[in-house]
Amino acid sequence: MDSEKSQVKTAVEWADFVITIWIEQMAKLRVSNAYLQAESFKHAVISNANGDVNRIIFTFDYFLRFTDMGVGNGVSLSESMKGTSNRKRKMWYSKTFLREVRILVDIIAQQYGKQSQMIIVTNLENAI
Repeated sequence: MDSEKSQVKTAVEWADFVITIWIEQMAKLRVSNAYLQAESFKHAVISNANGDVNRIIFTFDYFLRFTDMGVGNGVSLSESMKGTSNRKRKMWYSKTFLREVRILVDIIAQQYGKQSQMIIVTNLENAI
């Protein structure tokens, strides 16, 4: 039961951390009104009946993705992808998110590893 709560707590803390990084990235990349726009950032940790984390859902104003993709203000996605526009991509979302997902995977794997070790030790002690 404690490990279930621990995994949900880890996921919530991780999601809070990701949002903090997004806000810092937006400010660093000079996304206009970064802190004001960041107020739309929310997350929800969805878990199954056993408390295991299944999904973490992030929500934010959709137009913020346009800044990450380098589109808007007359520039289409195809122009941005071809590099034919002078509008810069401000990648506050995509690079950060993928990197942080990998970190969460490592954290959860370590937790499961420790949990598995404790189960084995407990079972061996009970068998003796």
